[in-house]
Amino acid sequence: MGSSGPSWHGNREHVFIEIAKFCIALKKEGYSPILMPFWRRKMRVINKISEITDTPIFKNWRNPEKVIDLISTCSVLVGEKIHSIIFSAAAFTPFISLVYRPKCKYFAEIMGFEEYCLNTENLSHKKLIIMLQNLLDNWNKKRNQLIKNVIKYRTILRESAEEIKKDIKNLPLDKWSVNSSQKIRCLLQGSIASKYVKFINMLSK
Repeated sequence: MGSSGPSWHGNREHVFIEIAKFCIALKKEGYSPILMPFWRRKMRVINKISEITDTPIFKNWRNPEKVIDLISTCSVLVGEKIHSIIFSAAAFTPFISLVYRPKCKYFAEIMGFEEYCLNTENLSHKKLIIMLQNLLDNWNKKRNQLIKNVIKYRTILRESAEEIKKDIKNLPLDKWSVNSSQKIRCLLQGSIASKYVKFINMLSK
């Protein structure tokens, strides 16, 4: 499970309880859930869920490569933080999105996983178990669909990042229509774009 802790819509205590019940239910069914933090400020809550449910926490969650490596070995990721389902898609691992903002649902939709979204405001561990079983029953089909969509959008993102880098690099100094501080910000964005391309290439390996 990829989570930042209870920053959800709806009753936070209710969501906390349902996530804990879900972990317990998974263990009873013979699964081996792992909690994967995606925001250090919520570690106290994640530690509490781990303590209550006796569910291990992935210790190397700050290392993107190790996060990808672990997710790629999982059958399914259940993610609340949008970064978690993005990483899951990058690893070609089918996911369930716990929707706390529209962006979570939108990303799930473009990946073809709109039927595997559950709003946190009416979260139920029983509904989550049913949804998980449905995804496992259709795992091969959904994974193939995920791979196809990820490759499609990965190509678009890579091309867009390269275009941004090219535009920033080749724009003549006298053609900048921004002040010096804005120009520095643009150049920094170019550097970020370069790092992003390297990251995308890492995910493609």
